[in-house]
Order: sequence, then structure tokens, then C-alpha cells
Amino acid sequence: MTSYHYLFLDLLYLGIPLALSFTGKAPLYRKWKFLLPAVIGTAVLFFVIDAALAASGYLEFNEDRVIRFRIGGLPIEHLLGFFCIAYSGAFLYHTLNHLIERDYIYFHHELISSALSVLFMVLGIYQLDKAFTGVTFLGLGMFLAFQLMVLKPRYMSRFYFATPVILVAQIPFYLFLTGYFTVQLVTWHDLDETLGILLATAPLEAIVHGWFAVLVGVTGYEWLRIRAGDWD
Repeated sequence: MTSYHYLFLDLLYLGIPLALSFTGKAPLYRKWKFLLPAVIGTAVLFFVIDAALAASGYLEFNEDRVIRFRIGGLPIEHLLGFFCIAYSGAFLYHTLNHLIERDYIYFHHELISSALSVLFMVLGIYQLDKAFTGVTFLGLGMFLAFQLMVLKPRYMSRFYFATPVILVAQIPFYLFLTGYFTVQLVTWHDLDETLGILLATAPLEAIVHGWFAVLVGVTGYEWLRIRAGDWD
């Protein structure tokens, strides 16, 4: 029996920020030439990572909760899901930037990135025997280090300021997928490949994985803007 639960969730998470992208004093649609390539690239990258995890048996999907069309062995909704998470996160980041002009933590963002980079790399290396933990934490730690040393971003204070809002919006997505709101879950992870820390039904790594995807999308978006000299 085919179900559209995952697809409905994707469309919900994309539809609301997409509709609001045409409103406000700085509508996001004006930045699509920078945002869409970044979000599409992010979705493909994280989809490939999850395809590798699924091929190894660390990630599975409930066939009764997804449509039958597959890419790389995974439901098409999973690829769309990364696009939706990355786009909605970038929308919240962009909106908060224009709603709150003062940069409250600008002088602390490098310290925050340094601390998080070391924390995630140490945890990732220490937990390399756990596939989902190792891939997510080590990858995130290395990406933050790359930002600090190569990109030297000035926007990370804004991103960290938006992070609580991004997580509040993002967590229900993963709770739905892991069965918190429904009788049957949509996807499940091999908990032996995680730290075993759950937020209700969602592994901690799934939440961090989603936040990582938003970070990569925003980084790509800002990099393309800076290259084009778009400072608005």
C-alpha cells in the first residue's frame, strides 16, 4: 500500500517558506539565483551520504509510508526532504537577518565555531565505529574547521543566532519521520550506529545531520552572494 505521508511532510515544509518568500521587506525570492544552486547541491550531497548509509543497512524506510519511485535505492521524498530542510532553514536565517538588524554575537562567532569544530571532530573520531555518529559529527567538525580557516565567514554569528529557531522548526520533521506523531514511523536508523541518545523518537544524529545540511546550504548561499558582490 503506497502512502504519501513523507511527500506531504516535504510539501508542508517547503510550501510555507516558499509562499512567505514573496512577502516582507526583503523577500527571499530575489535571492533565488544564489540560494537555489546552494540548496540543490546540499540536497544531492546529503542524499548521497544517506544512500551510502542505507546501502550498508544503517538506514531503512517503511515501504507503506513512501511512494515507490526510487533514486539510488532511496525514496524520492528523501531527496526532496533535504531540499525542503535546507530551503526552510535558509529562509529562517534570511528572515531573522532582516527582522533583527543588531548582530548580538558577532564578536563570539569564531570562538563558537572553534569550540564546536573541536567538539564534533573529537566525538566523531572517538565514535568512528558508529557509522551515523562518525560520519555526521566528524563531517560537521571538519566543515566548521574549513569555514574558519578558508572561508573566514562573517555571517556565522547570524547563523548561530538563528539556530534555535531553525531547530524548533526542524525537530518536528524528524519526530514525524521516526514515528512520534504517527502509529507507524517513516524511517528508522540502526541505533547501534548512533550514540543511542534520542529526542523522543529521533536520534540526536538525525537532528545534527539536518542542522548540518542547513549550514552547508547557507554557506553555499552566502559564498555565491559574496562572489557576486551582493551585500544587501
